[in-house]
Order: sequence, then C-alpha cells, then structure tokens
Amino acid sequence: MAYVPPADAIQEVNVVTNSFDAEQGLAGGAAVNVQIKSGTNQFHGTGVWFYSDQDLAAGNYFQTDTTLSPKKNSNHQNQYGGTFGGPIVKNKLFFFVDYEGTLQRNLAGPDTRSLPTPVMLSGDFRNLPGNPIIYDPATGDAAGQGKQQVSCNGVLNVICPNRIDYASVQMIQLLQPSVAQEFPTANDLSNFSGSGVASFNRNNADIKINYVPSPRAMVFGRYSFSKSLVYDPPLLGNAGGDATNGGQLGNAPGLIQSVGLGATYAFTSNLLLDWNFGFTRQNLSAAFDLSSPQGLDLLKIPGTNGAGVPGANDLYNGLPAFQVNSASSSVTPTPGTHSSSAITSM
Repeated sequence: MAYVPPADAIQEVNVVTNSFDAEQGLAGGAAVNVQIKSGTNQFHGTGVWFYSDQDLAAGNYFQTDTTLSPKKNSNHQNQYGGTFGGPIVKNKLFFFVDYEGTLQRNLAGPDTRSLPTPVMLSGDFRNLPGNPIIYDPATGDAAGQGKQQVSCNGVLNVICPNRIDYASVQMIQLLQPSVAQEFPTANDLSNFSGSGVASFNRNNADIKINYVPSPRAMVFGRYSFSKSLVYDPPLLGNAGGDATNGGQLGNAPGLIQSVGLGATYAFTSNLLLDWNFGFTRQNLSAAFDLSSPQGLDLLKIPGTNGAGVPGANDLYNGLPAFQVNSASSSVTPTPGTHSSSAITSM
C-alpha cells in the first residue's frame, strides 16, 4: 500500500482475503479498501498531537553492554494534525480536508567497527598482533616470486610517507574525526564505536469534495499526497561508512500522490451503478554526497566517476566504494628457514 491516510481521516476499512468480487479479482493476497470521511451539513473538526521520547519507552533488550550503551538513545517523536469538514452548499456540495505531520529525531547506534590506528595510518605496521610480514608490492614478479618485505630506511614493516598513495592520504584525512574517537583494545580490533542523529519527516494531507446532484446520484473527487524526507547518517562522517540507522545511507526524499474519482447512481431500488477510478504515483529516491565526483576530484583515481549518461553524471558522483572481501595468511616452517605468505582479495 503506497499511501495510508491519517487515522482520524478514515471512515471505514474493508479487507477481503478470499472470494473476491469482480472489481477485486486481480488482488494478490488481500484487497484493502480505505474510505476517507466526507463533509456533512455541519462543520466538524478534530485536532491531535502525539509525543514520545526515550524516557517513555523501554530500553533495547539487546543493548546489554553498559560501556557502549550507558543509557537509552535519545528518540523524540512528534505527530500532529487535524481534520475539518462541512458544507459548501448545503445538501449539495461538501468538503473534507485533513493533515498529519510527523517529525522524529533519534540517536542511531552505537555501531562498533575496526579502524586503523594513527600509527598504522602513518605507515608503521610494526608490533601488530601475530607480527605479520608486510610485503612491498613494487617487488617480485607477477607470480609473487622474489617479493621483499617493505621497509623505510631499513626499518621493516614501515612504509615511507612518500610512498603512501595520494588517494590514501586523502581518505586518511577524511577519517581523522573518527580516528580521534578510537579507544584501546587488546588487538586493535573493534576499536571504534560511532553514532549519528537520524531524522524522519513526513507530511500527509487529503482533500475530498462530494457533490450530490439528486437523491439518486453522488459524485466525489479526492487528492492525497505524502511528502517525506528520511536521513540516515554515515557512520564515518565524510568518509562514508555504513548507515547507522540500518537504512539507506544519506537523504531519501519521497513524494506519493494519489487521485481518486467516483460516482454512484441508483436506477431502481435494486439496480445501482458504482464507478471508481484511482491513480497513484510514487517517487522515492536516495542520495548521499553526489554533489561532486570525489573519486576523480579528491582521490584522483581515474575511471571512478563520470561514466554513464552525458549531462547526468551526478548519478555517478561521490566517493567510490572500497571493500575487502577476505584476507588470509599462512606460515609454513621448513628445515632451517621460515617462510610466510599473505593473500588479500579485493
């Protein structure tokens, strides 16, 4: 169901799950018919306001770590609106309007991740758990033969600053606010916990006009819309990362518009014409940091932005995605020697 009107605007709900009439024959599982109220010969109106916050709700059953979640996350929700209806021309023409607004702000998270430490970001990979060997990608052949351990001025497992790629330097700069929030752990894993303020805004409204030209006939027209904006903050700020509220990263604007027309005419006491027409348009989108081609402009990585439809390259803007799918290492002792190998798949 693309659009649900405010509860105070609903006159009747009819749900049919089987033995469908001809008008409901194409229903997949259930046919739900929601009828919006109509105006009458008297003016009537309602008003409503609903408020809830974290102090009025129970704690999250699964957030048992008091270090990461010392208290309940803030969650403020306001829902308000009203209805109003009455006659335009008594006994002939009536109107009914309604509105409902929803505003919600909640602290999403905390989400725990593993981030490189400041020492690692400087190129120093000494004293890591397990003492892995970091190989120099500029050494060895395509088969991996002859590769050498990376070093800087003779210090093994250290990458010289002038060998750190420009794109990596820029990403390190974007990560600095998150790196500053790291906390020490035994193995430098799960050393970051982040949160963000998520928001949900929605405005629903309906307007319905009924015309009764005679006791035998009635005509109505309805227009409804629902405009929304959902924001799910990135875990790592400008560096991106996962959506902290579990949805679509960044802004997700939406607009749903629905039009309904109907007419009834009673030919006789047992013959009735009932005609209805409905049209719904749903436009939902999502966007996060698509204002500029950061893969090209910021990271200077060729081919990361700008492909696709000429004049619509904003669909290809933003930061490129970086994923490490798996990593493995093995140590094989041999008589008189020690060898180590590492494989990384990206």
